[in-house]
Amino acid sequence: MNNEVGVVYERPWGTYQTQVLAECYQVKVLTVNPGGKLSLQRHFKRAEHWVVVRGEPIITIDDDRKRYTVDQSVYIPVG
Repeated sequence: MNNEVGVVYERPWGTYQTQVLAECYQVKVLTVNPGGKLSLQRHFKRAEHWVVVRGEPIITIDDDRKRYTVDQSVYIPVG
């Protein structure tokens, strides 16, 4: 996966840009187009913490689908 700092990468669902790339963590900005969907994923080596800064995404974790709003965050555990 591309993760050069500052470069905007386009995907069918929108864009992402790595802001910080450190040894133990990474900070990205994801912009999901209206109606866009990311594929369901599973990570065996890292957890993720997402913060909603605009919009109202529906985020699925396991079988739980929930709508989030601005300033809400979600922790996505390993696995």
